[in-house]
Amino acid sequence: MPPALATASAVMIVGAIPVFADIDPDTYLLDPKRAETLVSVHTKAMIPVHIGGCPADMDAFMGIGKCHSLIIIEDACQAHSAAWRGRRVRAIGHMGAFSFQSSKNITSGEGGAVVGNDDALMEAGWSYHNVGRIRSGRWYQHERLGSNARMAEWEAAVVVAQMARVKKQMALREKNAALLTRMLGEIPGIRPLRRDQRATTHAYHLYIFRNDPEAFGGKSRAGFLKALSAEGIPCSAGYVPLYRENAVTDTCKSLYAVVGRQPVTLETNITR
Repeated sequence: MPPALATASAVMIVGAIPVFADIDPDTYLLDPKRAETLVSVHTKAMIPVHIGGCPADMDAFMGIGKCHSLIIIEDACQAHSAAWRGRRVRAIGHMGAFSFQSSKNITSGEGGAVVGNDDALMEAGWSYHNVGRIRSGRWYQHERLGSNARMAEWEAAVVVAQMARVKKQMALREKNAALLTRMLGEIPGIRPLRRDQRATTHAYHLYIFRNDPEAFGGKSRAGFLKALSAEGIPCSAGYVPLYRENAVTDTCKSLYAVVGRQPVTLETNITR
């Protein structure tokens, strides 16, 4: 499923209700200030997404987590080897997740990995993906409801075989992206996303930029993409906002009904 939808789905599948905050339009990353204003007594965790491979402001999010006693979960599914102030993402927060789906920089076709700094959370995660078993228990001892949604050994072997090339590939992505940023910056109406200097390594799973329609004769985004495609340049419009996805809106309505709370319009928190 699309990465942003996967993030919200993970929340709803366990019966929790996702609350969507706005992004910074210059980075397309979750705005920590806006997110903090939405913290309530019901908030248990916050999930910054390192969209496109660029680390979110982990200084701010860890500060919010400490202030409000929240678990910070990093969605690093597009950010293999990305780093914030020299520290690799996914282990800055309490937990983090990688995806090895077929489109990712490191792939096994499907599957992923969960990593973290909290032993209790990691043990619980191990149990959930091992049909509720615990490491010290019997084979048929199940302490919680879980699943067998885990990678096969051969998929893991495919991932491990790629590890030796990761450092070289990351350097090449950074080099190519720097060239692309410089050249696109010379074109009126094209604005590459801003990169925080504390994001010391960018995975560049995606290269994202904004265009000003007025600079291209008022051409719509669809027309702009069609023109690029005609020149042999692959490009897409990105993701549909989650608050416009029926899978999310319908499920949230059902969850609000279960907990006996008045549904809110998911788009309420989005200001732009």
